[in-house]
Amino acid sequence: MWKLYAAIAIIWAALMPPFFTGGACNREFEKVSAHLSANPREYRTPEKAVAYWTTQGVSPSVITNDSCREVRPRFLDRCPQGTLVHAAVPVDNLVCRTYRDDAVRVQMLYGEKKNLLKVGADMKPDKYLWIPLIDTRLYWGR
Repeated sequence: MWKLYAAIAIIWAALMPPFFTGGACNREFEKVSAHLSANPREYRTPEKAVAYWTTQGVSPSVITNDSCREVRPRFLDRCPQGTLVHAAVPVDNLVCRTYRDDAVRVQMLYGEKKNLLKVGADMKPDKYLWIPLIDTRLYWGR
């Protein structure tokens, strides 16, 4: 019987860390978003964006319309009109990396004249368990 209790305790211990992140995962996403908003000159052209991400220790992918037609990456629904710079910024927090997402994905879309058209950052959304009896949510990996 003690083996059953030990197994339950181990499973319980493995599932508990995401409930106690205190918003660390969202702060990692917000840090990347704030950095993007504060430094628009750093990635005004695709070449500057690649140089910027390289200095940040992130290896970006440059996807042109032609290269996308040859082999479309899984994260794209359709090929971009212009150039797309895609960077996956690694998440520092071990609990967030393990239970939520390992990277914040940044996409920068440039037009034909190499001018920046759109910047987007994305991370898997946090999940929660809604307890209707007490009308509260327990957030997982927030």
